Amino acid sequence: MTHTPRTKADWAPGGGDAASPVAAGRAPATGRTTRTAAHGGLGRAGAASGGLARRQALCALAVGLVPATARPATGRLVVTDGGLAEIVVALGGAHLLVAVGHDADHLAELSPVPRLPEMPEPSADPLLAADPTRVVIGAEWATPRTLDELHQAGVRVHVVDSEPTAAGVARRIRIVAAMLQKSAEGEALVARFQRDMQGVARLIARVPRRPRALFVRAVEREPLRVAGHRNAMSALLGLLGTDNVAGAFDGFEPMGRQAMIAAAPEFILTNPAGTAAQDGLPLALHAPGALETPAGRGQRLIVVHGPDLHGIGLHTPRGIRRLGRQLHPTIFA
Repeated sequence: MTHTPRTKADWAPGGGDAASPVAAGRAPATGRTTRTAAHGGLGRAGAASGGLARRQALCALAVGLVPATARPATGRLVVTDGGLAEIVVALGGAHLLVAVGHDADHLAELSPVPRLPEMPEPSADPLLAADPTRVVIGAEWATPRTLDELHQAGVRVHVVDSEPTAAGVARRIRIVAAMLQKSAEGEALVARFQRDMQGVARLIARVPRRPRALFVRAVEREPLRVAGHRNAMSALLGLLGTDNVAGAFDGFEPMGRQAMIAAAPEFILTNPAGTAAQDGLPLALHAPGALETPAGRGQRLIVVHGPDLHGIGLHTPRGIRRLGRQLHPTIFA
């Protein structure tokens, strides 16, 4: 299989994807990159260096790639984000996927597809190890170095934002649908998603009073952190009809005892790790001051599972209904 390295005009950070050099009437570049199967991994010859070939082979072994002879004729697609992967699946593109992000475990259709490794620093190596023809890359992977290495390898790249809003989801659906040449199906999926979101929004509108809430994230060997603002979890708290009382900070930060008591959450939401028992209490309630809040005294701890931890997407209406039954039981009966 041979790839032609492209100019920077041939990939579009923002979801677009320019035509190939041949389709655009330009002569293809002379340098070529060839990938071949070797010793259970993938080797690269031509324009690629031997060092990168060795790194790719190691990544290939790590993610359990399918052999090159099994690649479908319609292309090989890598998607770094579970929310984007669920759009590909909903549009009938699951068979194109050769590697997906680690947050795609909720998609049964993708259970045999290798997962990209969790990495402290984004790298093109595990993406290239899957020998893709296209990569749909979320913002957290879209570093200049990663994009440049993908470009140098001749891989088409679609950079897609992760704006945690319903409008952001609709935009992502349209980007993926255009890439798959399924624009009509994409518009139908947008319409269905918007109907589902409107349905849960009507229920949330009936909430008589927005309860005070916090999300406490537990990660092994790290301090407990609270979700501030300008992140996907804060957006979910808003969609659930609660007020995020974390305070005036963005991202995730530890919260001191006095700040926790002053915030006085009525509900504390957490990831599954936050429910692990420690000294007879769920770990999330070990956050400083948590037991001195209405949520702590009433043991009102709600677990957020799976895709709802990672962003707003096609799954969000179902997540709102599931969590809404615990936050607003008389409305989400």
